[in-house]
Amino acid sequence: MKETSKAEDLMLLEILLEKWSEFSLVLVLDSEGDPFGEIRSISLFVTGERVSLTVTMVLCLSSIVHAIQGKAVFYGPPYLPSASYGNQKNGIMVAGVSDALWQRGRACGKRYRVKCIGGANQVLHPCKNGKTVVVKVVDYCKARCQGIINLSRDAFSTIADPNAGIVLVELNEV
Repeated sequence: MKETSKAEDLMLLEILLEKWSEFSLVLVLDSEGDPFGEIRSISLFVTGERVSLTVTMVLCLSSIVHAIQGKAVFYGPPYLPSASYGNQKNGIMVAGVSDALWQRGRACGKRYRVKCIGGANQVLHPCKNGKTVVVKVVDYCKARCQGIINLSRDAFSTIADPNAGIVLVELNEV
């Protein structure tokens, strides 16, 4: 990934919605330099001879647009050693990721907000109603892994019933 300047990091995507002879309406989406990041603000500008209006709203749209979906499983303590940090402790809200996210170790240290979105087996209502958990990637979930992410038991039980064993999840990098 190439390094960008501060000016490039403040990239604004401007969409001209409509232009009339007397005024124009412009929508500006600001993701603060990350074209795949969450949209942090939306500004609406109406300009003309006598009209000036600015509306700014803070939105978190990344879960709608850029979420990763897959299956999550869990593993029990101890959470050491890990592929990323060896015997260094990283708490209990940790995870291992499969090849889909591992990227030859570049996933180490990334944080994901994880939300259970449904069952992946016959267990009824495995999700804990809208709960999310933020986990740190500390490990690699080898080929035998049955999910895209292998959550610590503590993280899994925050969002789902451990009796389910496997659930469908939505991941957003934070």
